Amino acid sequence: MATEHSDPTQTPPVESTAGSTQSMAPASDNSAQSSDDAPFPIVGVGSSAGGLNALTSFLSKLPTSTGMAFVFIQHLDPTHDSQLPVILSRLTRLPILPADDGVEIRPDHVYIITPNTSLAVEHGVLRTIPRDESPKPHLSIDFFFQSLARVRPGRTIGVVLSGTGTDGTLGLAAIKASGGITFAQDDTAEHGGMPKNAIDHGCVDVVLPPDEIAQEIEKIARSGFPDLREVLPLLAEKDGADGADGADGADGADGIAALPEDNKHLTAIIEMVRTRAGIDFTQYRPTTIKRRLLRRLGLLDLPSLEEYEQFIEGHPEETAALVKDLLINVTSFYRDGATFAALPTIIFPVLMKNRLPTDAIRIWVAGCSTGQEVYSIAIELLEYLKDSPSIPTIQMFGSDISEWALTKARSGRYSATATADVPPDRLARYFTKDPLGYRINKSVRDLCVFSKHDVTVDVPFSKIDLISCRNLLIYLAPVLQTKVFRTFHFAMKPHGMLLLGSAESVGRSSDLFASVDEKK
Repeated sequence: MATEHSDPTQTPPVESTAGSTQSMAPASDNSAQSSDDAPFPIVGVGSSAGGLNALTSFLSKLPTSTGMAFVFIQHLDPTHDSQLPVILSRLTRLPILPADDGVEIRPDHVYIITPNTSLAVEHGVLRTIPRDESPKPHLSIDFFFQSLARVRPGRTIGVVLSGTGTDGTLGLAAIKASGGITFAQDDTAEHGGMPKNAIDHGCVDVVLPPDEIAQEIEKIARSGFPDLREVLPLLAEKDGADGADGADGADGADGIAALPEDNKHLTAIIEMVRTRAGIDFTQYRPTTIKRRLLRRLGLLDLPSLEEYEQFIEGHPEETAALVKDLLINVTSFYRDGATFAALPTIIFPVLMKNRLPTDAIRIWVAGCSTGQEVYSIAIELLEYLKDSPSIPTIQMFGSDISEWALTKARSGRYSATATADVPPDRLARYFTKDPLGYRINKSVRDLCVFSKHDVTVDVPFSKIDLISCRNLLIYLAPVLQTKVFRTFHFAMKPHGMLLLGSAESVGRSSDLFASVDEKK
């Protein structure tokens, strides 16, 4: 294995040697977003069973001149031509067109997905992908929403209307994480499965009937999505206006504390959050802060940081809403296949080397969000050890600053959509089907302890064999990253291993970690 520090875009493990710890970074997952050139917002609207009535109600209140483009992703029979464009065109003066491959997206137009396809956006045009013939659920809403989040970060609205199942939840989470705004239909939905699942997962900003959602979108259209260059001019100049969180500004982004004094409103807001919520965001990357603030301005129809400062000062409940936005709970089972391929071939053999039968295996997932990473690693470790003559004690620790996320993690319950990437044999062995999806078996849940902890503050655990911290460090300024790496180093056993995300490296802490596996 290589001895230099691991690539931030890899997941190689790092082991400690006499005072240094090796770290492993995962292979790149190309997580940086690529912004589309076209400036106008795109609204994605997903629906399934009962969707026709919901779309009819939505269109009844939708103006013809919002300056936004609308793409309807309705679950359709893959074996029949859709009459939906014809039906809906009778209800509005907006042009309604099939979303054919290569069609240029234009504002004040409605595009409707065609049967048997998935849909994406690329350089301002629609791209159709033939439907996957695999037995897995065809999650066309998630697919399109995730495409929007990548190419139009901060200028996207996601709407989930009536439908059964869970399609749309992961897509709304991606839109929200990229700075967009999300809506779901209330209990007027004929079939509440899809909107309720999204609401329960905490990725919905506003819950309303379809006609009122259209009216709220009209308000956003009138006020316009806040422009970073107008709202945070100094921050935009310093950190870059259009990149994705953690992907731009790179090492020059030294946190809110390093910004010019002219950003007094931003500084006051962050100080208010620290005082009220006990969380200090001053050393988080400005890129992260700015996108979340722009989301809040858009949702509240506020034109400036000065007005937002006044609003949050008079509305303490807004502090909790902002904190939830800043704490980005985006995770999934088996995220980045290359990482999980490395577990049995590179990481676990190192963990088991020269280990006594009485030695517990202690693994810590820092920033675990809703727990999928903790359970995924636990399952793979059980698979690795299943033929061993004696299985050591396994202790899995998941920590996060979000109590909402930890509550979900402890429950071990996930939708069918959320478990779509779990290998079928693992799903059969380690999950139990329930009415809302799947639940992690008790034998796995009993190995995992979830606790609230801020990794930037102190060391919660010791004698750790493996720390996984993927896609958290990219949101921290370099000074805070250095502090976290020292926390990890202190928590590890000698020759312990560190697993990093696809956009992360040990950077300035290469004296503490040496790369075990570095994939380009």
